[in-house]
Amino acid sequence: MACRDCPRVFKRRQSLVNHLRSKHLRRVHPCSACDLIFFTNDSYREHRNTHLLCPVCKQPFTEIRNLKRHERSKHLELTFSCGVCGEQFCRKEYLKIHMKKHTQDLFPKSKLPVADPTDLSQELLDALPPTYAQLYAEAWRLIRTQYALSNPIVMKFNFRFLSPVGLKEFRRMLFGVFSYMKVQFKFNLQFAYILRSPENDLRYFYASGNTSFFDSPIIVSCPEDVEFACSELDREDVLEWAKQQRPSTKFVLERITNALITVYPLGSHPLR
Repeated sequence: MACRDCPRVFKRRQSLVNHLRSKHLRRVHPCSACDLIFFTNDSYREHRNTHLLCPVCKQPFTEIRNLKRHERSKHLELTFSCGVCGEQFCRKEYLKIHMKKHTQDLFPKSKLPVADPTDLSQELLDALPPTYAQLYAEAWRLIRTQYALSNPIVMKFNFRFLSPVGLKEFRRMLFGVFSYMKVQFKFNLQFAYILRSPENDLRYFYASGNTSFFDSPIIVSCPEDVEFACSELDREDVLEWAKQQRPSTKFVLERITNALITVYPLGSHPLR
């Protein structure tokens, strides 16, 4: 490796770098992913962008397989699972790219379920375990599927559950919201549930009074974003999350009754 300022030649790049810095007082920027050396910060940054950077520690790589190997070995705790096939990734971006393979399955022709009547029907009452029938009847105005969509700034979608919740129910309600929206949006959600008190009484805890499930709202611009949110719900274990919201560990979580999704439209940006 030849010095650009004098006739000296070096076998090792680091020796050349040291020489430039000590003898010619050059500010040099050696690339850590290849053998190139740069003399301005701008040219170094432009070149660095041609390499693949680890999103966690910013270490550069020249091949995607080396980057993936690094992420699996160094950042394995950042795991995101596909809600369709179960394949795991250590980056959200990889999961979203993977989701596109499932596009036909991800976006069923969903519609919002019809809102429930204000009175609990006998048919629905019969579908409930007798243990919960009375509490469902008493709290039906809060549990029932209903929508508040007249406010263009914030919309509310409430979905009731008559059976234990899982990934299928999450996808049904979130894709239902997606099918209704015409523009990109962000959302968060809260769950309501039935707890059994130490005195063996059943108590209903209303969704809007409980903590939001996600630390920050999820932004949705395409079907893959919806599926990613479903995967996050499934990965985080909603039942375990609800247990953490109990007023006391003496209360027993019986079941989740409904989910309140609060949606904030993002201007006029259309969904993709």
